[in-house]
Amino acid sequence: MMETPDCRVLVPGTLLKPKALPAVDDARKLIEVEHPVLKAGWASASAFKVVAYNPPVRYTQQLSDFLISVAKSPSLTAIKLAAQGTDQASGTFRAGQRERLTYCKDFWGEDDANAFRTCLGESATAQTIKANCYAKRILLEGRQYELRERPSDMAPDNHIDPSRRWLFRDLATADWLDGSTRSAEAAVGTAFNALCPGVNPEATASIIYRASGAEFPRELQGRWFDNRRACADPNRNKPDYDDHSWMEISAESRVGSREFEFTQRINAVRALGRGVWEIDGTHRIDDATVPEIFQSSTYRLTLDGFELGQRGQASKWVRCR
Repeated sequence: MMETPDCRVLVPGTLLKPKALPAVDDARKLIEVEHPVLKAGWASASAFKVVAYNPPVRYTQQLSDFLISVAKSPSLTAIKLAAQGTDQASGTFRAGQRERLTYCKDFWGEDDANAFRTCLGESATAQTIKANCYAKRILLEGRQYELRERPSDMAPDNHIDPSRRWLFRDLATADWLDGSTRSAEAAVGTAFNALCPGVNPEATASIIYRASGAEFPRELQGRWFDNRRACADPNRNKPDYDDHSWMEISAESRVGSREFEFTQRINAVRALGRGVWEIDGTHRIDDATVPEIFQSSTYRLTLDGFELGQRGQASKWVRCR
């Protein structure tokens, strides 16, 4: 799959490639898949938690690149992002003086100076938004929405854009967001794309945040292994050691081999408390023709353990002493 740059469907976390999309709301349906070893087979549609269509992806170190569009209000700019692209994605977004100035100029222009000054004098606003990118759900201002494929029997006039295949649905009311200003679809869609880049098949572009200036505590430096038995292996410190998956954390080298042939790189480390850290990691393919896989993962580290949880799987890593 990875040898085909124009491959239409990417399934993060597995080398299974579905030959066809599952039917809407039919998690029991078996779908035909391609496998790198078994060549062909069948799998439940529920096995694919995230199916990404690889929209244009851009990487940034500026949180200000993330904007949420709000109707009749200033756009919100990201000031904090965590666990982007996972089932615990969250972000804090704020509309300050800069965002308000842009909005007031566009809305009032120079036609009404009093209205412009009144608009500019309103206070800043901020909100925290959470998302489960695997389930394609987002929680915004107390309401939960889910991205779903458009039902085949939906009338064309149920949305401003009749060509749209993927729509957001309010889970509390079961109403589909129709693209109107009243439905707040712009805010839901841009917020979802900020927290879950690459998940919405119809997104025109997605941005992934890479924290700059991340600190890597000295206490975490060294090799971490996904099996305690590796500590008894005298060959464990060889550069080409591959009997067990390992991750090396240091200022110079923060990579390891964890899944298949893909390299895992740690991008950022955040202190959660005394002796406890959270790290963000991303798989990377060292091939100029294949872009970096956009699926990121969040792990939890302590002085004595490295706890990995990703897509329903969990494993404990240890550091040899």
